Amino acid sequence: MGVAYKKQGNYKKAIACYDKAIEINGEDEKTWMYKGFANYALKNYDEAISCYNEVTEIINPKNSDAWNNTALAYEKLKNYKKAIECYDKVTKLNPKNLDAWFHKGLSYNNLKNYKKAIECYDKAIKINPKSENIWNNKGFAYEKLKNYKKAIECYDKATKINPKHEKAWQNKGDSYEKLENYKKSVECYNKLTKLNPKDKDAWFDKGFAYGEQKNYKKAIECYDNATKIDPKHEDSWFNKGLSYTNLKNPKKSLFCYDKATKIDPKSEKAWYCKGNAHYELKNPKKSLFCYDKAININPKYSEAHNNMGNALFLIKKYNDALVCVNKAIKFDKNNVNAYETKCSILYSLKKYSQALTAGEKSVKMGSKDKDTLHEIKKIKKILKK
Repeated sequence: MGVAYKKQGNYKKAIACYDKAIEINGEDEKTWMYKGFANYALKNYDEAISCYNEVTEIINPKNSDAWNNTALAYEKLKNYKKAIECYDKVTKLNPKNLDAWFHKGLSYNNLKNYKKAIECYDKAIKINPKSENIWNNKGFAYEKLKNYKKAIECYDKATKINPKHEKAWQNKGDSYEKLENYKKSVECYNKLTKLNPKDKDAWFDKGFAYGEQKNYKKAIECYDNATKIDPKHEDSWFNKGLSYTNLKNPKKSLFCYDKATKIDPKSEKAWYCKGNAHYELKNPKKSLFCYDKAININPKYSEAHNNMGNALFLIKKYNDALVCVNKAIKFDKNNVNAYETKCSILYSLKKYSQALTAGEKSVKMGSKDKDTLHEIKKIKKILKK
């Protein structure tokens, strides 16, 4: 009767029947297994484990299915150490149990023990070398170990076995990206967007890879696709803004950053870049508002303090500008831009010796800013007089 209810998917009634059967014969192995399965199906993982324990601890310690099912239940409870202990039992009883080796690898993966995970995937591959999922997961473990070349070899295997394996194409693209081989990463994301044109993350990643190749128009096309799929994809709006910034189109970049700040009002970078766009459009007051927003989110945002100083400098509030630039330097002593700005402010305040110190400091730090170099020359001439 319980089996009939199980086939109907009525697991609660099935369990009631199994309980009756257990009252009659508490040592019936199959009944405990069925009851464990029904509880697992109902997501009663602790109850499922109790049922399988009746089998492995009392009735039949050599029941590899019971050990395997116990491990799966522990996985669901995110108790990966216990899951591995159970998979150890399974693989000792049945060394050719493919699923046990695979899931043992997943458990090690979740514990961030990627070397052990690879060992398990290797065992699984020996049993079945044509499993795309195992090759993909092995690649992911290598990726986590920052061995991107090895990872790509594994993803290659996965995509050869199954050319429609979306996750493998995604991971392969990510690994090429980590190796800064953006042309190859675009090839992978191209495959992915053909397989799944509605994958917003694939379009975003493809846009990023084009951006890194300075192909900003192509990047924008990709971000457009991502935002059509999900109009609230903040990362795509932000990166689209960056692409327009690189194309020196502050009006369009401002539109994108505006979208990004509406979606995520706590994005310090979006507010900062929005401020920069207003600055480029010669609207310093609006830029000050944006930099202030960025600084409220992150009071130690050195570049935001510096650019606020620049905006204040533009409206000739030199003393206020100097306060901002000093904060920028306080939070990042290696901020070359801040020393350049400080040089200009102090020059305007006619504090030539201090201006020279700030300017020369920026040059020592690697500044090649033409305006700063020109100001240093002028200051030296003034100080000679």
